[in-house]
Amino acid sequence: MPLTQPLHVLVVEDEPSMRAVCEGFVRSFGHQVECVEHAENALSKLKDAPFDLVLADYKLPGMDGLHLLQHIKEEYPATEVIIMTAYADISSAVQAIRYDAFDYLPKPFELEEMQRALRKLERIKNLTFENEMLRKQLKKEYSIHRIVGSHPDIEKVREIVARICQENFTVLIEGENGTGKELAAKVIHYNSPRASNPFVPIECSTIAPEHLEKELFGHERPAGSAAAPGPPHPGLFKLAEGGTVFLDEVGQLPLEMQAKLLRYLQERTIRPVGGVSEAKVDVRIIAATTENLEESVRKDQFRQDLMYLLNVVNLRLPPLRERKDDIRLLIDHFIRMRSTGSRRIRGISRDAVNAVLNYQWPGNVRELENMVERALALGLTERIEKEDLPPAVLRAAENPAAHLIATDADLKSLDEMEKEVILRTLQRTGGDKMLAAQVLKIDRSTLYRKLKRF
Repeated sequence: MPLTQPLHVLVVEDEPSMRAVCEGFVRSFGHQVECVEHAENALSKLKDAPFDLVLADYKLPGMDGLHLLQHIKEEYPATEVIIMTAYADISSAVQAIRYDAFDYLPKPFELEEMQRALRKLERIKNLTFENEMLRKQLKKEYSIHRIVGSHPDIEKVREIVARICQENFTVLIEGENGTGKELAAKVIHYNSPRASNPFVPIECSTIAPEHLEKELFGHERPAGSAAAPGPPHPGLFKLAEGGTVFLDEVGQLPLEMQAKLLRYLQERTIRPVGGVSEAKVDVRIIAATTENLEESVRKDQFRQDLMYLLNVVNLRLPPLRERKDDIRLLIDHFIRMRSTGSRRIRGISRDAVNAVLNYQWPGNVRELENMVERALALGLTERIEKEDLPPAVLRAAENPAAHLIATDADLKSLDEMEKEVILRTLQRTGGDKMLAAQVLKIDRSTLYRKLKRF
Protein backbone atom coordinates (compact mmCIF):
# COMPACT_ATOMS: atom_id res chain seq x y z
CA MET A 1 0.00 0.00 0.00
CA PRO A 2 1.68 3.27 -1.05
CA LEU A 3 2.13 5.90 1.63
CA THR A 4 -0.23 8.86 1.26
CA GLN A 5 2.67 11.24 1.81
CA PRO A 6 6.44 10.85 2.43
CA LEU A 7 7.78 10.40 5.93
CA HIS A 8 9.65 13.33 7.46
CA VAL A 9 12.81 11.78 8.95
CA LEU A 10 15.49 13.31 11.17
CA VAL A 11 18.88 11.54 11.25
CA VAL A 12 21.00 12.11 14.38
CA GLU A 13 24.53 10.78 13.79
CA ASP A 14 27.87 12.35 14.68
CA GLU A 15 29.96 10.25 12.26
CA PRO A 16 29.90 11.98 8.83
CA SER A 17 30.18 8.82 6.69
CA MET A 18 27.39 7.02 8.58
CA ARG A 19 25.25 10.16 8.46
CA ALA A 20 25.65 10.28 4.68
CA VAL A 21 24.74 6.58 4.34
CA CYS A 22 21.57 7.03 6.41
CA GLU A 23 20.57 10.14 4.47
CA GLY A 24 21.07 8.36 1.14
CA PHE A 25 19.11 5.27 2.23
CA VAL A 26 16.15 7.34 3.48
CA ARG A 27 16.05 9.51 0.34
CA SER A 28 16.21 6.41 -1.88
CA PHE A 29 12.87 5.31 -0.43
CA GLY A 30 11.24 8.64 -1.36
CA HIS A 31 11.18 10.24 2.09
CA GLN A 32 12.20 13.70 3.25
CA VAL A 33 15.28 13.73 5.44
CA GLU A 34 17.26 16.21 7.55
CA CYS A 35 20.49 15.48 9.41
CA VAL A 36 22.09 16.78 12.62
CA GLU A 37 25.19 15.73 14.59
CA HIS A 38 24.01 15.98 18.21
CA ALA A 39 20.90 15.19 20.29
CA GLU A 40 20.64 18.83 21.37
CA ASN A 41 20.42 19.89 17.71
CA ALA A 42 17.71 17.27 17.19
CA LEU A 43 15.58 18.69 20.02
CA SER A 44 15.88 22.17 18.49
CA LYS A 45 14.73 20.80 15.12
CA LEU A 46 11.75 19.08 16.76
CA LYS A 47 10.66 22.39 18.30
CA ASP A 48 10.53 23.96 14.83
CA ALA A 49 8.78 21.23 12.82
CA PRO A 50 7.07 17.84 13.32
CA PHE A 51 8.95 14.68 12.33
CA ASP A 52 7.47 11.23 11.75
CA LEU A 53 10.73 9.47 12.62
CA VAL A 54 14.01 10.19 14.38
CA LEU A 55 16.83 7.82 13.37
CA ALA A 56 19.40 8.25 16.17
CA ASP A 57 22.74 6.67 17.02
CA TYR A 58 22.92 5.29 20.55
CA LYS A 59 26.41 6.73 21.23
CA LEU A 60 26.36 10.47 20.69
CA PRO A 61 28.55 13.20 22.18
CA GLY A 62 26.74 14.91 25.04
CA MET A 63 23.20 13.55 25.41
CA ASP A 64 23.14 9.95 24.18
CA GLY A 65 20.46 8.32 22.04
CA LEU A 66 18.64 6.73 24.97
CA HIS A 67 18.13 10.05 26.75
CA LEU A 68 17.11 11.64 23.45
CA LEU A 69 14.52 8.88 23.06
CA GLN A 70 13.12 9.63 26.54
CA HIS A 71 12.86 13.36 25.76
CA ILE A 72 11.09 12.72 22.46
CA LYS A 73 8.58 10.30 23.99
CA GLU A 74 7.74 12.79 26.73
CA GLU A 75 7.45 15.88 24.53
CA TYR A 76 6.61 14.52 21.05
CA PRO A 77 4.77 11.19 21.57
CA ALA A 78 3.62 11.03 17.93
CA THR A 79 7.25 10.92 16.71
CA GLU A 80 8.74 7.42 16.42
CA VAL A 81 12.40 6.71 17.20
CA ILE A 82 14.75 4.06 15.76
CA ILE A 83 17.99 3.56 17.66
CA MET A 84 21.15 2.55 15.79
CA THR A 85 23.61 0.56 17.88
CA ALA A 86 26.73 -1.55 17.37
CA TYR A 87 26.54 -5.35 17.40
CA ALA A 88 28.60 -5.42 20.59
CA ASP A 89 26.04 -3.26 22.37
CA ILE A 90 22.76 -5.16 21.81
CA SER A 91 21.85 -4.73 25.49
CA SER A 92 21.47 -0.98 24.87
CA ALA A 93 19.07 -1.75 22.01
CA VAL A 94 16.96 -3.90 24.31
CA GLN A 95 16.94 -1.05 26.82
CA ALA A 96 15.81 1.35 24.08
CA ILE A 97 12.90 -0.90 23.17
CA ARG A 98 11.86 -0.87 26.84
CA TYR A 99 11.72 2.92 26.61
CA ASP A 100 9.29 2.61 23.69
CA ALA A 101 11.66 2.89 20.74
CA PHE A 102 9.95 1.91 17.50
CA ASP A 103 12.83 -0.36 16.44
CA TYR A 104 16.60 -0.68 16.48
CA LEU A 105 19.21 -1.25 13.75
CA PRO A 106 22.48 -2.99 14.59
CA LYS A 107 25.43 -1.28 12.86
CA PRO A 108 26.64 -1.85 10.25
CA PHE A 109 23.27 -2.56 8.62
CA GLU A 110 22.22 -3.35 5.07
CA LEU A 111 19.85 -1.38 2.85
CA GLU A 112 17.20 -4.11 3.26
CA GLU A 113 17.21 -3.72 7.06
CA MET A 114 16.60 0.02 6.80
CA GLN A 115 13.89 -0.64 4.22
CA ARG A 116 12.18 -3.17 6.50
CA ALA A 117 12.04 -0.68 9.40
CA LEU A 118 10.74 2.15 7.22
CA ARG A 119 8.12 -0.07 5.55
CA LYS A 120 6.88 -1.11 8.99
CA LEU A 121 6.46 2.55 9.95
CA GLU A 122 4.78 3.32 6.60
CA ARG A 123 2.13 0.65 7.27
CA ILE A 124 1.43 2.06 10.72
CA LYS A 125 1.20 5.63 9.39
CA ASN A 126 -1.18 4.46 6.66
CA LEU A 127 -3.42 2.73 9.18
CA THR A 128 -3.35 5.78 11.46
CA PHE A 129 -4.26 8.04 8.52
CA GLU A 130 -7.06 5.72 7.37
CA ASN A 131 -8.47 5.51 10.90
CA GLU A 132 -8.43 9.29 11.21
CA MET A 133 -10.17 9.64 7.84
CA LEU A 134 -12.75 7.05 8.89
CA ARG A 135 -13.42 8.91 12.14
CA LYS A 136 -13.90 12.16 10.22
CA GLN A 137 -16.17 10.43 7.72
CA LEU A 138 -18.28 8.88 10.47
CA LYS A 139 -18.51 12.21 12.28
CA LYS A 140 -19.66 13.83 9.04
CA GLU A 141 -22.05 10.97 8.24
CA TYR A 142 -23.55 11.14 11.73
CA SER A 143 -23.54 14.89 12.24
CA ILE A 144 -26.34 16.34 14.34
CA HIS A 145 -27.99 17.51 11.10
CA ARG A 146 -28.64 13.85 10.19
CA ILE A 147 -31.60 14.19 12.59
CA VAL A 148 -33.74 15.81 9.89
CA GLY A 149 -36.89 17.82 10.50
CA SER A 150 -38.35 21.16 11.51
CA HIS A 151 -41.01 19.82 13.89
CA PRO A 152 -40.58 21.32 17.40
CA ASP A 153 -40.01 17.86 18.92
CA ILE A 154 -37.21 17.14 16.43
CA GLU A 155 -35.64 20.55 17.04
CA LYS A 156 -35.72 19.77 20.76
CA VAL A 157 -34.03 16.41 20.14
CA ARG A 158 -31.23 18.09 18.15
CA GLU A 159 -30.79 20.69 20.89
CA ILE A 160 -30.49 18.05 23.63
CA VAL A 161 -28.14 15.87 21.55
CA ALA A 162 -25.85 18.85 20.92
CA ARG A 163 -25.68 19.51 24.67
CA ILE A 164 -25.00 15.95 25.82
CA CYS A 165 -22.56 14.68 23.17
CA GLN A 166 -19.50 15.73 25.14
CA GLU A 167 -20.88 14.39 28.42
CA ASN A 168 -21.14 10.83 29.69
CA PHE A 169 -24.79 10.77 30.72
CA THR A 170 -26.90 7.65 30.25
CA VAL A 171 -29.62 8.30 27.64
CA LEU A 172 -33.05 6.72 27.14
CA ILE A 173 -34.53 7.15 23.65
CA GLU A 174 -38.26 6.52 23.29
CA GLY A 175 -40.14 6.08 20.04
CA GLU A 176 -41.95 3.71 17.74
CA ASN A 177 -40.11 1.33 15.44
CA GLY A 178 -38.51 3.17 12.54
CA THR A 179 -38.41 6.63 14.14
CA GLY A 180 -34.59 6.74 14.14
CA LYS A 181 -33.58 5.71 17.65
CA GLU A 182 -30.35 3.99 16.59
CA LEU A 183 -29.47 6.92 14.33
CA ALA A 184 -29.84 9.31 17.29
CA ALA A 185 -27.62 7.02 19.39
CA LYS A 186 -24.93 6.99 16.67
CA VAL A 187 -25.08 10.78 16.36
CA ILE A 188 -24.41 11.04 20.10
CA HIS A 189 -21.55 8.52 19.94
CA TYR A 190 -19.76 9.83 16.84
CA ASN A 191 -19.85 13.42 18.09
CA SER A 192 -18.47 12.48 21.52
CA PRO A 193 -14.94 11.91 22.87
CA ARG A 194 -15.72 8.17 22.53
CA ALA A 195 -16.01 8.38 18.73
CA SER A 196 -12.73 6.55 18.05
CA ASN A 197 -13.87 3.58 20.15
CA PRO A 198 -16.57 1.01 19.27
CA PHE A 199 -20.30 1.61 18.96
CA VAL A 200 -21.88 -1.75 19.84
CA PRO A 201 -25.63 -2.17 19.20
CA ILE A 202 -27.39 -4.93 21.15
CA GLU A 203 -30.94 -6.00 20.24
CA CYS A 204 -32.20 -7.14 23.64
CA SER A 205 -35.36 -8.76 22.27
CA THR A 206 -33.56 -11.11 19.86
CA ILE A 207 -31.08 -12.75 22.26
CA ALA A 208 -32.42 -15.79 24.10
CA PRO A 209 -32.76 -14.98 27.84
CA GLU A 210 -30.48 -17.87 28.82
CA HIS A 211 -27.69 -16.45 26.63
CA LEU A 212 -28.07 -12.75 27.48
CA GLU A 213 -25.64 -12.57 30.38
CA LYS A 214 -22.91 -14.42 28.44
CA GLU A 215 -23.42 -12.21 25.38
CA LEU A 216 -23.29 -8.98 27.37
CA PHE A 217 -20.74 -9.75 30.10
CA GLY A 218 -18.84 -12.70 28.61
CA HIS A 219 -17.96 -16.07 30.10
CA GLU A 220 -14.87 -17.82 31.41
CA ARG A 221 -13.92 -21.42 32.02
CA PRO A 222 -14.68 -22.08 35.70
CA ALA A 223 -11.55 -22.64 37.81
CA GLY A 224 -10.77 -26.35 38.13
CA SER A 225 -13.27 -27.30 35.43
CA ALA A 226 -12.08 -29.68 32.75
CA ALA A 227 -15.04 -28.99 30.49
CA ALA A 228 -16.63 -25.71 29.46
CA PRO A 229 -19.38 -24.81 27.01
CA GLY A 230 -17.08 -23.41 24.33
CA PRO A 231 -14.08 -21.07 24.40
CA PRO A 232 -14.04 -18.04 26.71
CA HIS A 233 -15.76 -14.93 25.32
CA PRO A 234 -15.06 -11.38 26.56
CA GLY A 235 -18.65 -10.19 26.09
CA LEU A 236 -20.07 -7.24 24.18
CA PHE A 237 -19.53 -4.78 27.04
CA LYS A 238 -15.81 -5.59 27.12
CA LEU A 239 -15.57 -5.37 23.32
CA ALA A 240 -17.09 -1.87 23.56
CA GLU A 241 -14.43 -0.69 26.05
CA GLY A 242 -14.11 3.09 25.88
CA GLY A 243 -17.07 3.35 23.51
CA THR A 244 -20.86 3.11 23.61
CA VAL A 245 -23.27 0.22 24.16
CA PHE A 246 -26.67 0.76 22.53
CA LEU A 247 -29.33 -1.37 24.23
CA ASP A 248 -32.24 -1.50 21.80
CA GLU A 249 -35.62 -2.64 23.20
CA VAL A 250 -34.24 -2.47 26.73
CA GLY A 251 -37.79 -3.02 28.02
CA GLN A 252 -37.53 -6.63 26.82
CA LEU A 253 -34.74 -7.50 29.26
CA PRO A 254 -35.72 -10.22 31.75
CA LEU A 255 -35.90 -9.06 35.38
CA GLU A 256 -32.81 -11.08 36.33
CA MET A 257 -30.78 -9.36 33.61
CA GLN A 258 -32.21 -5.99 34.63
CA ALA A 259 -30.68 -6.53 38.09
CA LYS A 260 -27.25 -7.22 36.55
CA LEU A 261 -27.49 -4.14 34.31
CA LEU A 262 -28.47 -2.09 37.34
CA ARG A 263 -25.38 -3.32 39.17
CA TYR A 264 -23.18 -2.36 36.21
CA LEU A 265 -24.62 1.16 36.14
CA GLN A 266 -23.97 1.53 39.87
CA GLU A 267 -20.51 -0.07 40.06
CA ARG A 268 -19.23 0.10 36.44
CA THR A 269 -17.89 -3.44 36.83
CA ILE A 270 -18.84 -6.74 35.24
CA ARG A 271 -18.32 -10.35 36.26
CA PRO A 272 -18.22 -12.85 33.38
CA VAL A 273 -20.29 -16.00 33.73
CA GLY A 274 -18.03 -18.57 35.40
CA GLY A 275 -15.64 -15.86 36.60
CA VAL A 276 -14.76 -15.17 40.23
CA SER A 277 -13.62 -11.54 40.03
CA GLU A 278 -15.12 -8.32 38.73
CA ALA A 279 -13.45 -6.06 36.20
CA LYS A 280 -13.89 -2.38 35.47
CA VAL A 281 -15.39 -1.68 32.05
CA ASP A 282 -15.84 1.85 30.74
CA VAL A 283 -18.78 2.17 28.35
CA ARG A 284 -21.52 4.71 27.88
CA ILE A 285 -25.04 3.26 27.92
CA ILE A 286 -27.66 4.52 25.48
CA ALA A 287 -30.93 2.58 25.74
CA ALA A 288 -33.97 2.64 23.49
CA THR A 289 -37.51 1.38 23.84
CA THR A 290 -40.78 1.25 21.94
CA GLU A 291 -42.56 0.47 25.20
CA ASN A 292 -43.80 2.79 27.93
CA LEU A 293 -41.36 1.88 30.70
CA GLU A 294 -43.44 3.64 33.35
CA GLU A 295 -46.35 1.38 32.44
CA SER A 296 -44.01 -1.64 32.56
CA VAL A 297 -42.92 -0.53 36.05
CA ARG A 298 -46.55 -0.38 37.18
CA LYS A 299 -47.04 -3.94 35.87
CA ASP A 300 -43.89 -5.12 37.72
CA GLN A 301 -42.26 -5.96 34.39
CA PHE A 302 -39.45 -3.42 34.69
CA ARG A 303 -37.41 -2.24 37.66
CA GLN A 304 -38.14 1.32 38.71
CA ASP A 305 -34.59 1.92 39.98
CA LEU A 306 -33.15 0.78 36.63
CA MET A 307 -35.55 3.05 34.74
CA TYR A 308 -34.31 6.03 36.75
CA LEU A 309 -30.66 5.20 36.04
CA LEU A 310 -31.30 4.75 32.32
CA ASN A 311 -33.50 7.84 32.02
CA VAL A 312 -30.94 10.46 33.08
CA VAL A 313 -31.46 12.16 29.71
CA ASN A 314 -34.68 11.42 27.82
CA LEU A 315 -35.19 11.76 24.08
CA ARG A 316 -38.62 11.21 22.53
CA LEU A 317 -38.73 10.70 18.77
CA PRO A 318 -42.24 11.42 17.46
CA PRO A 319 -43.86 9.12 14.87
CA LEU A 320 -43.86 10.40 11.31
CA ARG A 321 -47.65 10.79 11.27
CA GLU A 322 -47.26 13.50 13.96
CA ARG A 323 -44.81 15.51 11.84
CA LYS A 324 -46.03 15.27 8.28
CA ASP A 325 -44.56 18.67 7.46
CA ASP A 326 -41.15 16.97 7.73
CA ILE A 327 -41.92 14.34 5.08
CA ARG A 328 -40.82 16.49 2.14
CA LEU A 329 -37.60 17.44 3.97
CA LEU A 330 -36.89 13.78 4.65
CA ILE A 331 -37.58 12.74 1.05
CA ASP A 332 -35.18 15.40 -0.26
CA HIS A 333 -32.59 14.26 2.30
CA PHE A 334 -32.87 10.60 1.28
CA ILE A 335 -32.70 11.49 -2.40
CA ARG A 336 -29.44 13.39 -1.80
CA MET A 337 -28.04 10.49 0.21
CA ARG A 338 -29.06 7.67 -2.16
CA SER A 339 -28.98 9.27 -5.59
CA THR A 340 -25.55 8.44 -7.02
CA GLY A 341 -24.04 7.32 -10.32
CA SER A 342 -26.67 6.04 -12.74
CA ARG A 343 -29.31 6.06 -9.99
CA ARG A 344 -29.95 9.80 -10.00
CA ILE A 345 -33.29 11.38 -9.07
CA ARG A 346 -33.68 15.11 -8.73
CA GLY A 347 -36.99 15.33 -6.84
CA ILE A 348 -40.56 14.14 -6.43
CA SER A 349 -43.68 15.12 -8.38
CA ARG A 350 -46.61 17.02 -6.86
CA ASP A 351 -48.98 14.04 -7.32
CA ALA A 352 -46.50 11.76 -5.56
CA VAL A 353 -46.15 14.24 -2.66
CA ASN A 354 -49.92 14.41 -2.24
CA ALA A 355 -50.14 10.60 -2.17
CA VAL A 356 -47.32 10.36 0.35
CA LEU A 357 -48.97 12.89 2.66
CA ASN A 358 -52.23 10.88 2.70
CA TYR A 359 -50.43 7.83 4.07
CA GLN A 360 -49.96 7.32 7.82
CA TRP A 361 -46.48 5.69 7.69
CA PRO A 362 -46.77 2.92 10.33
CA GLY A 363 -43.10 2.10 9.66
CA ASN A 364 -42.16 5.75 10.21
CA VAL A 365 -38.92 7.24 8.83
CA ARG A 366 -37.46 3.82 8.01
CA GLU A 367 -40.44 3.04 5.78
CA LEU A 368 -40.13 6.42 4.07
CA GLU A 369 -36.43 5.81 3.40
CA ASN A 370 -37.25 2.40 1.93
CA MET A 371 -39.80 4.06 -0.35
CA VAL A 372 -37.15 6.40 -1.73
CA GLU A 373 -34.74 3.49 -2.19
CA ARG A 374 -37.46 1.55 -4.06
CA ALA A 375 -38.19 4.52 -6.29
CA LEU A 376 -34.49 4.86 -7.10
CA ALA A 377 -34.32 1.19 -8.02
CA LEU A 378 -37.49 1.11 -10.16
CA GLY A 379 -37.93 4.67 -11.42
CA LEU A 380 -37.25 5.43 -15.07
CA THR A 381 -37.48 9.22 -14.85
CA GLU A 382 -35.50 11.94 -13.09
CA ARG A 383 -38.05 12.32 -10.32
CA ILE A 384 -40.24 10.11 -8.17
CA GLU A 385 -43.66 9.80 -9.80
CA LYS A 386 -46.88 8.60 -8.22
CA GLU A 387 -46.64 5.26 -10.04
CA ASP A 388 -43.23 4.67 -8.40
CA LEU A 389 -44.81 4.56 -4.93
CA PRO A 390 -45.50 1.31 -3.01
CA PRO A 391 -49.02 -0.20 -3.28
CA ALA A 392 -49.92 0.64 0.34
CA VAL A 393 -49.21 4.33 -0.28
CA LEU A 394 -51.25 4.29 -3.49
CA ARG A 395 -54.20 2.62 -1.75
CA ALA A 396 -54.14 5.31 0.94
CA ALA A 397 -54.12 7.97 -1.78
CA GLU A 398 -57.22 6.45 -3.39
CA ASN A 399 -59.11 6.13 -0.07
CA PRO A 400 -57.44 8.27 2.59
CA ALA A 401 -60.00 7.34 5.27
CA ALA A 402 -59.87 3.57 4.87
CA HIS A 403 -56.81 2.87 6.99
CA LEU A 404 -57.41 5.41 9.74
CA ILE A 405 -60.04 3.52 11.74
CA ALA A 406 -58.99 0.66 13.98
CA THR A 407 -61.23 -1.48 16.19
CA ASP A 408 -60.61 -3.87 19.05
CA ALA A 409 -62.70 -7.03 19.41
CA ASP A 410 -62.39 -7.01 23.18
CA LEU A 411 -64.17 -3.69 23.88
CA LYS A 412 -66.91 -4.15 26.46
CA SER A 413 -69.64 -1.84 25.19
CA LEU A 414 -70.77 0.25 22.25
CA ASP A 415 -69.89 3.45 24.16
CA GLU A 416 -66.38 2.20 24.83
CA MET A 417 -65.99 1.12 21.20
CA GLU A 418 -67.21 4.50 19.95
CA LYS A 419 -64.85 6.35 22.28
CA GLU A 420 -61.91 4.18 21.21
CA VAL A 421 -62.64 4.68 17.51
CA ILE A 422 -62.99 8.46 17.87
CA LEU A 423 -59.79 8.84 19.91
CA ARG A 424 -57.78 6.62 17.58
CA THR A 425 -59.11 8.45 14.54
CA LEU A 426 -58.10 11.79 16.08
CA GLN A 427 -54.66 10.39 16.82
CA ARG A 428 -54.24 9.18 13.25
CA THR A 429 -55.43 12.49 11.79
CA GLY A 430 -52.97 14.39 13.98
CA GLY A 431 -55.80 16.02 15.95
CA ASP A 432 -57.51 17.39 12.80
CA LYS A 433 -61.15 17.32 13.93
CA MET A 434 -62.55 18.24 10.51
CA LEU A 435 -60.77 15.31 8.84
CA ALA A 436 -61.72 13.03 11.75
CA ALA A 437 -65.38 13.97 11.32
CA GLN A 438 -65.13 13.18 7.59
CA VAL A 439 -63.51 9.83 8.31
CA LEU A 440 -66.17 8.97 10.89
CA LYS A 441 -68.93 10.25 8.55
CA ILE A 442 -70.42 12.56 11.18
CA ASP A 443 -70.62 16.34 11.27
CA ARG A 444 -68.27 18.40 13.38
CA SER A 445 -70.89 19.44 15.92
CA THR A 446 -71.70 15.78 16.61
CA LEU A 447 -68.01 15.04 17.05
CA TYR A 448 -67.61 17.93 19.50
CA ARG A 449 -70.64 16.76 21.53
CA LYS A 450 -69.21 13.25 21.75
CA LEU A 451 -65.78 14.53 22.76
CA LYS A 452 -67.34 16.68 25.48
CA ARG A 453 -69.29 13.66 26.77
CA PHE A 454 -66.21 11.45 26.78
